[in-house]
Amino acid sequence: MRASSNPDHFYGAMHAGLTNGFDPSAEAISEIFRGLGEGKYPKALFEQTYSKFKLDTSLRECFIPEGNYYSSLADAELKSAVTDQFQIAYKSLLSSPRDESFVFTKINHGYWEHFLSVYATSFAQRSAAGEYRALEREGYVLRYSASGFDGILAHVLQQTVDPKNSDMSGRKISQRLSISFCAGESPCAITLKNPLTPVSRAAMAGALTFFKSVTKLAPLILGDGSEAKSLIDNRETSQLIEKFACDADALLFVVPPHLRNITLKGINTPIYKMIIPGSWAHETWRASLPIYLALMQKILTKHKRVTVLTQSAVLAPVLGLSMQETLVPALTDSIVRFFDLGRVLDVAAPEVVSKQGWFKQYADIPTSELSPFELSEQVALPRLISGDIE
Repeated sequence: MRASSNPDHFYGAMHAGLTNGFDPSAEAISEIFRGLGEGKYPKALFEQTYSKFKLDTSLRECFIPEGNYYSSLADAELKSAVTDQFQIAYKSLLSSPRDESFVFTKINHGYWEHFLSVYATSFAQRSAAGEYRALEREGYVLRYSASGFDGILAHVLQQTVDPKNSDMSGRKISQRLSISFCAGESPCAITLKNPLTPVSRAAMAGALTFFKSVTKLAPLILGDGSEAKSLIDNRETSQLIEKFACDADALLFVVPPHLRNITLKGINTPIYKMIIPGSWAHETWRASLPIYLALMQKILTKHKRVTVLTQSAVLAPVLGLSMQETLVPALTDSIVRFFDLGRVLDVAAPEVVSKQGWFKQYADIPTSELSPFELSEQVALPRLISGDIE
């Protein structure tokens, strides 16, 4: 199997090359860049990308004491700490700005839980006592810590929540970072009102540990992680597409392999796709981030209004929020709207979404009534980048 036909193999090979300091210039690795008009593997592209990010390695020393502190709080104390640290407000995605560059992204319970399991030294003991759900910690040490993913995420979130970074090089990109202490199926206000579960408790402690370590600002003004799935609940997905996709010059889907054939009903707008790993999306960020930025730059040479729709787990904040620093020159005369829709895109694949807990309440409703996304019956080419880029 060619590396370019399997996202996990491709990005894994490229990530290994970048991590170990050698140039992964094999034919399969270079192939994707010919599609971007870049010729052979451009090592300079990666070096330029990383030179823009200064990862604070001392943060790990902060994560551990903060994790131990917040994981030890009683439920009432934990809820109070959340309301002191975060000002979370729900806002419909339909109200997002239309005529300026905009990023909506979210981080739900899963990352916060696993983050806490890595850095709170008492996590295993507390999960054994039933305070948290049991997690396989070692796998997430590799996924988030050893891979450097925690560092790049901390960097882009620092840039996002710090007011002085809201306007860079004279070109503002509106950004909305939302969080949730569940899977995003209900607003944070409800989670805070209800008795805490092992999931919501760990998510709150993890989020507090992260943000208390990366910024001294409080309260942080954030969106509500339920904003994406509420599109389904309120039957607003088609309206979002009508507002932000129908007027675009191009659409870019950044999705895992099971959504490789995703498309939109009744849309004639040019569609590009970037297929990311289905299993290693976080571990291989060093490879996928520069490819995404190169693809965006290429698309913006041809189209001036681009809408990005993605399901990319916690890689989505890294992709979306990094544009503030890296794509400002390219955005001078262009508009990019970035929507981290997550599992909402799975409505295009009924056999996938029907197995997800949040979707059970919609089981008797035809997916065509809930969303304009669908999977094309056309067999997709085994490529990680698709679309008429040239």
